[in-house]
Amino acid sequence: MMKASLLDLINIEGSKSFFSSAEHIAESHSANGYNISPELYDYWLDSLMEVVLAFDRDFDEEVDLAWRMIMAPGISFMKYYYDKEMFFPKPEKQDGHDVGSSRLIP
Repeated sequence: MMKASLLDLINIEGSKSFFSSAEHIAESHSANGYNISPELYDYWLDSLMEVVLAFDRDFDEEVDLAWRMIMAPGISFMKYYYDKEMFFPKPEKQDGHDVGSSRLIP
């Protein structure tokens, strides 16, 4: 799962063809999903870099920067979609009842 999500984030590169897979991840991590706060992605990236440092004998500032640059578009994507309602639209109210949504929203 981690490998697949990393590949999705790396492959975003501004191309709409990769968005559908990444949108699923963004949807599940959004404010209406797991509620992963946008600032936590910076901590996540720092933790990822600690893992790379631990396992890559060639790790140096250049490798660190390369990882951060390749991950930046995907992380920006996740942060951007954190509070967008396109993923879990709030149901419309009609006569005091929620309508138009097949998903339960607390």
